[in-house]
Amino acid sequence: MTLLVAVAAVAITSCGGDEPNTPPAADRSATATATASAEAGLTPVIIRTHITFRAPPVGEVLGGSFIGDAAFCPGGRFSDRFVRGTVFKTFRCRNGRLTISFNPRGPIKSGPWKVVSGSGRFEGLRGHGWMVLRAQQGAPPEGRETFTGTVGG
Repeated sequence: MTLLVAVAAVAITSCGGDEPNTPPAADRSATATATASAEAGLTPVIIRTHITFRAPPVGEVLGGSFIGDAAFCPGGRFSDRFVRGTVFKTFRCRNGRLTISFNPRGPIKSGPWKVVSGSGRFEGLRGHGWMVLRAQQGAPPEGRETFTGTVGG
């Protein structure tokens, strides 16, 4: 378990330093949260995505995404649905689907997220954490999202 916590801490802190608008305090907070939660019996999560802002926004799960010591949704895709200001992101993976919700706020577009539902491998999964969107210029606009937190089931 100590190795898992150390890997999670390294992975979380390496998610942001090379991209603009990465708030170092958020990375430190995510690391501390993942470490404390892992010690409480929860599993650390990092999900990294590439999103294209179309109607609806769609994208892919990036390498380096994991739940615990297992890769999360390799080769997976997702789509977003908006309901009264809340984003519902559904990941379509080989071994199931996972839907999370969040409401990004502020100039950096960050906020808390939580698990809404799951099927297959993700059935019964519960969890929450923090997300950060790093927008990139382009046509159509794109971005990278990082979701850190913990899950249990």
